[in-house]
Amino acid sequence: MPECYLINHFERRAYPLRQPLFTIGRDADSDLVLREPTVSRTHARLVLDGDDAILETLGPTGTRVNGENVLIPRKLVQGDQILIGTAKLTFASGVLPTGFALAPGGEHPESDPDTRRTTIRTPLLHAREKKDGRSFPLRASLLFVVAVLALIYAIFARG
Repeated sequence: MPECYLINHFERRAYPLRQPLFTIGRDADSDLVLREPTVSRTHARLVLDGDDAILETLGPTGTRVNGENVLIPRKLVQGDQILIGTAKLTFASGVLPTGFALAPGGEHPESDPDTRRTTIRTPLLHAREKKDGRSFPLRASLLFVVAVLALIYAIFARG
């Protein structure tokens, strides 16, 4: 099979498809990480089978190829436009198109261990960690602050 790539137009990067299974998603362990809330942790995968590249959608928000929803595994051909969330990807085989940098080893450019997280989380909906390692629920702290402000308002409103 000739060298195949998934081209991320926003990043201007080409991700080489070298392993038989290539994952796309929000999870930091994905081969191509798309950091946006509409993308599932493991949203889609490409399976390389001989000379074929087969796209399977795994995310509930769906994947589109050339404007059509992917409901069953679909064989990709040169130039197919893939839409995952707002990310526009193109499947290319053969020579790397000009104007795109090759992603090193298929890794995301933000693969620095300090920036990697297993998932993108909304801070208002999840617990926050203190430096000593104990979990402190953000909602409880917000409720406490609101109660204190209501008490202060009630005291000064009377007087």
